[in-house]
Amino acid sequence: MFLPRPWPSMSRTCCAMAIASKLVSVAKFTFHREGRREREGFSLVMRRALRGLGSSLAHFATGTRLKQYTFLTRRQWRRCIFVLCCLLLTACQSVRPVSKIGLLASFEGLHRRDGYYALEAMRLALTELTPATVAVIPLAIDVGDNPAQAQRAAAKLLLDRSLDALIGPYQPEQIQAIQPLLATNDVFWLAPTFINQEQGFTPDIKVWLRALITTVAEEADQQGGERLVLAGWRPAEPTLGKLDWLETMTIPITVADDPAAVHATDAVLWLGAPEDAVAYFTVLRQTQPALPFWLAFQGDSLIFAERATVTGPVYWTIWLDEGYAQWSQQHPSLPPSAYLTYQATKQALKTSVIKQSASTSLSWRAHTFTIKEDGTLEEKR
Repeated sequence: MFLPRPWPSMSRTCCAMAIASKLVSVAKFTFHREGRREREGFSLVMRRALRGLGSSLAHFATGTRLKQYTFLTRRQWRRCIFVLCCLLLTACQSVRPVSKIGLLASFEGLHRRDGYYALEAMRLALTELTPATVAVIPLAIDVGDNPAQAQRAAAKLLLDRSLDALIGPYQPEQIQAIQPLLATNDVFWLAPTFINQEQGFTPDIKVWLRALITTVAEEADQQGGERLVLAGWRPAEPTLGKLDWLETMTIPITVADDPAAVHATDAVLWLGAPEDAVAYFTVLRQTQPALPFWLAFQGDSLIFAERATVTGPVYWTIWLDEGYAQWSQQHPSLPPSAYLTYQATKQALKTSVIKQSASTSLSWRAHTFTIKEDGTLEEKR
């Protein structure tokens, strides 16, 4: 009793034939620029050679008997082997691991310039610090101007398993909106807006808020102010009126969103977005033209100066380290807030990609800038 011969492995046969077809295509393309007669002659030789090679591979893979044999000269075999080696070397190149860093910022609407400044600063940090063994890709996504959109954007980025770090967003309401998502995720996260003078970037809004109010209260006291008025605060937490440490400031602190409640000897710290400060500032200047006025967020943006007539003393306080002076000279077109994104990206690279401990030796201190009528900044000494 004779059993039928088993079918040869089709996967191995198809693989061998695919290699032969690939070699034919490469040979035709490689010698495309040669003369027509030489190209046609060599193509004919290569076709015969590669068909013979493919038949040999098929015979080796399946064990079937070949019906045709192709005899090649030594020169033809050398050319065939050369093409095959080139393909093998191309296919065996090592692939670098990919790491991704997300950026949550505004790329549409009023704050789109700030978002693109932040993206440029991130790319600078990636160019300077990314090792050659890793491919780091920035993923920028728009968060709009509301907390719900920021939460959706963060959730979308966190679905990517190759995401190692996340930078942003920049507004307090949006930062608080994404914190519950990040609490259950191990992605490294930094909010460049919040700075702890002793430790650098911190996700604790209360620590940053206390440092800001303390610094502005001291400067207002030095200018002769008798009280600091807090206005424009939108986040639900913390509630400014319930902060016990406000009673420990150098001058009394009060919360009032009505410009009519401000006295001539007061100073005002606006804790909201710069576009929301325009109406408040316009009414305030009608009765208090020389009263000191501080912006807490995005004072380097042109949003406030483009929509309000800047008169009297207007300031903006931000925390920077000792490297900012040199960096600002190298990149004069980028605002101070972009430097915070630059430093946050470097710290994210060291911690989550390079796996180095982030340096805590940076000395952060408050810098106060005067906002001029055209929106440009001049550091207050």
